[in-house]
Amino acid sequence: MRNTIIICLVVIAQTCYAQKSSTTLPYGLQLMGNNEQVSFCVPIPVKEYNETSSGQRAKKLFINKKNKKYQLILQGLFRSDTTVSIENYFANSYATAEEEGKIIEKKELLNNNNCFYATGYWNNAYYSSRFIEITWLRKDELVKFEVSYPVADSAIWKKRLQTICSYSSVCE
Repeated sequence: MRNTIIICLVVIAQTCYAQKSSTTLPYGLQLMGNNEQVSFCVPIPVKEYNETSSGQRAKKLFINKKNKKYQLILQGLFRSDTTVSIENYFANSYATAEEEGKIIEKKELLNNNNCFYATGYWNNAYYSSRFIEITWLRKDELVKFEVSYPVADSAIWKKRLQTICSYSSVCE
């Protein structure tokens, strides 16, 4: 009698792809999405960054081509408590920001897009870099966008912020 062993190899691709949009996005933005457990599509300036391995599922890390200290991170996460409202999530999200070294200059809840954002700088790096953090809350998931950039790029990122927040982060 012969024993047969069948081995199945399942490979889950961690891919990130730039989507062709039917509309032209302003400020050098292009929709970037993924095909992972928490999928997302968010406009980012693809041509200014190189994708690198984040080492985590549903997390994409991009390094600025001109200066490697500036990063852009996209991450999809499952919500641990789906009963928390976006208002409560927003109210508690930056409670420890100063302890983390972040100075929040502006934060805003955008109920119509089911997201909120914060802009600011690090208390030890005011003159060299700024940051934007955006969080989209979904029924069972959330998508986080984080970017650090030089102060000199503040005007363009202020414009990009409005465009990025106008997207729901859902791939359509």
